[in-house]
Amino acid sequence: MGYWSRAAVWKRVELVQAGLRERILFAVSSRLRVSEDVLDGALPGALYVYKQTMSARVIAERLEQLVSGAPKGPAATEP
Repeated sequence: MGYWSRAAVWKRVELVQAGLRERILFAVSSRLRVSEDVLDGALPGALYVYKQTMSARVIAERLEQLVSGAPKGPAATEP
C-alpha cells in the first residue's frame, strides 16, 4: 500500500528471492523502471507493472497464475 520508491521495490524482490513462503503480487508503476521479469515463475511472488491505472482483469489473471503456478502468457498483458 502507498507509494514506493525504486529501492523499496528491490527490497521486496530480494525478500521473495530469499525464500518468502507466501504467494504475493506486487503492483508497481512503470515510472519506477522495474521489469516484471526480475521475478521468474518459479518464485512465490510476481510483479505487475502498470502504466497509468491498474487493470482488474490483469490483476485477476496474475493472481490466478500465482495460485496455479502457470507461467505468464500473452493473455496477461496490459490492455
